[in-house]
Amino acid sequence: MKKLSIFLFAAALVFTSCEKITEPGGTAIQDMAGDWWVTYENSLEEYDVLFGTGTTMPSADTLENWTWGDVYGAGVTRLLTYNTNANDADSMYIYDQKNFWNFMGKVPVSYNALTFGKNDSIPNLGYDINMVIRGGKILKGAATTPSGQAADSIIFYVGYSDDGYGFTFFKVSGFRRSGFPEDDF
Repeated sequence: MKKLSIFLFAAALVFTSCEKITEPGGTAIQDMAGDWWVTYENSLEEYDVLFGTGTTMPSADTLENWTWGDVYGAGVTRLLTYNTNANDADSMYIYDQKNFWNFMGKVPVSYNALTFGKNDSIPNLGYDINMVIRGGKILKGAATTPSGQAADSIIFYVGYSDDGYGFTFFKVSGFRRSGFPEDDF
């Protein structure tokens, strides 16, 4: 009986060691999801565009041509982009972790183009306001970290309905966190 038990145990080891191990897959937006170091910049040009006419919301192309600067002195903060619970290939969440304006929103994406944003306002899930996110892009390997390594870059424009001026836009840009201490802020 002891020999039979040893034989069965050895057979079980052989069968379990031959089991194929399956690698887990990524998410539907895995190249867009990440942990980012970003800066927020503001432009004084927007006041003429937005409040001179009072009717025109700037397009992403218009926003790209403005002159931007660090008006608020927020410095570098962390930002997250991640997939939805349903793992949709056409939307993702953006969350600033309460580092700048306490915003969290679900935005449409074009995964093949690595772009995101929406012309209309979206609800902020951080607290009860609306916001606009436009001209979002993930650029593969386009950034350089403080340690000199290549990293993915992120850029988008965000405006908030509760900023006192009505959708003043901020340029948000930065790079994907590398995980190396010399690249952290």
